[in-house]
Amino acid sequence: MEKQKKGRELLRRYLSGESTEQEKLRVERFYLSQFKENGLPGQLPDSNVKEELWEQINNRVHGVGKWKFFAQWYRVAAVLAFLLIGTAAAIYYLNNRHLQHSGDTAHVADIAPGKNRATLHLSDGRQIALSQEKAGIKTESGSLTYLDGSELEKELPAYLTLSTPRGGQYHAILPDGTKVWLNASSSLTYSATFETDQVRKVKLQGEAYFEVVHNPSMPFIVESDGQQVKVLGTSFNVQAYEDDGSVKTTLLEGSVQLNPSTGKNVILRPGEQAILNESGMRVQKVNVEDFIAWKNGYFMFNSETLESIMTRLGRWYDVQVEYADKALKDRAFFGSVSRYEHLSKVLEVLEATGAVNLEIKGKTVTVSKAN
Repeated sequence: MEKQKKGRELLRRYLSGESTEQEKLRVERFYLSQFKENGLPGQLPDSNVKEELWEQINNRVHGVGKWKFFAQWYRVAAVLAFLLIGTAAAIYYLNNRHLQHSGDTAHVADIAPGKNRATLHLSDGRQIALSQEKAGIKTESGSLTYLDGSELEKELPAYLTLSTPRGGQYHAILPDGTKVWLNASSSLTYSATFETDQVRKVKLQGEAYFEVVHNPSMPFIVESDGQQVKVLGTSFNVQAYEDDGSVKTTLLEGSVQLNPSTGKNVILRPGEQAILNESGMRVQKVNVEDFIAWKNGYFMFNSETLESIMTRLGRWYDVQVEYADKALKDRAFFGSVSRYEHLSKVLEVLEATGAVNLEIKGKTVTVSKAN
């Protein structure tokens, strides 16, 4: 009975959006095994069968070797479900082909996912095309290396700008040891050394996740469109794309002070997000995992509009999006999918909701209403 009680609570938390990532994986692992064995389901279990199902879940997830599988599942983030808001019940769609590696299937019209691609612009005018085979770069004592220790530059000018194109991402360790993950179509400008500076200041365009080394005597400042984020040591994500119309700052750990160019300063606490737009700044509680999913290798869509989803896919797959039916832009979806699937795989999952048709032609995706 105790296992059944825990199972019911786990399902309730999952359906209400309150579950942690590990709890989600426990639920999804069970459904994955059921789908692979029995084919597509109808809908999530009703209250009359939850007890039996969740006894099975607890038996399965506590078996030998299961948590190793969970860790791999988390990293791959294969498609489990997309839920279309407005349906009477949460209908799950899953096709076994979504679980195959993208390289296993040939597609007539398809686009590969983004990868490690970036250029380093030096303030003396030089440019360095960074290796796609390397995990990232490290700036230390005025010299530059890849993370594996291989040398790039012994003497650097005062400032560096790391930039990623559409379809690119890159990881950097700054002179103070702060770690930065730069998303697609983004740039980060920083000093080659923080040793002689009173503050550690960087400038961001686009999106980046920061893990800032604690140093109370030298604040870390991120400048982005219309605001400054001031921290001593913490983990946070800043999304500041010019075409988004807003800047989103999401705090995971520690605290940050936001200094908008207009309005009052705001202090964020863990689990909070500040949204700055032309109307001002507002703060809301969020599931932070939704906003750092890209850094962990997958997309997470939580009641997100199709327009926002397609904008993100456009940056990562370097495609343009056209709408045959503009009313579809506001349709909202839930779900998660690996960032390392080919584009056709992601679009198949969106189409499985029965709401949209998505067609790839060259470097353009056309969105139309499902027949």
